[in-house]
Amino acid sequence: MNENNSPETKKRPKRLPLKIAVGGLMLLCVVVFVHGIHRVNPKHVEMTIAQGLPLGVNQDAVLRFLDTQHIAHSGYRPEFRRIYAGIDRSSIGMMKGHINLEFNFDIEGKLVSYKVQELFDFL
Repeated sequence: MNENNSPETKKRPKRLPLKIAVGGLMLLCVVVFVHGIHRVNPKHVEMTIAQGLPLGVNQDAVLRFLDTQHIAHSGYRPEFRRIYAGIDRSSIGMMKGHINLEFNFDIEGKLVSYKVQELFDFL
């Protein structure tokens, strides 16, 4: 029997696409596991705040907004003139994301700025 016509040689071309597909799927799973998948997009949170909380609103309006959005918060801290809030598990995977929100107020209790920041914990 000729080596080129052996049954082993004929099976190789059929296995190669399967191996490539399985390898690609495994690579995709590793990338998703390491990078994670966003459950809550920080850009979306920032856009929602920009649309729902114009600068100049008082702390009660900010607290109502956070409660409506079901976002955990510290309440108004008059000594710091701030409200801290956060969204846990904003992404899932090896790197766990948390979105921290900080709302800053002037002396009269009016919103002057806010910051949306996503932080990651590895494992």
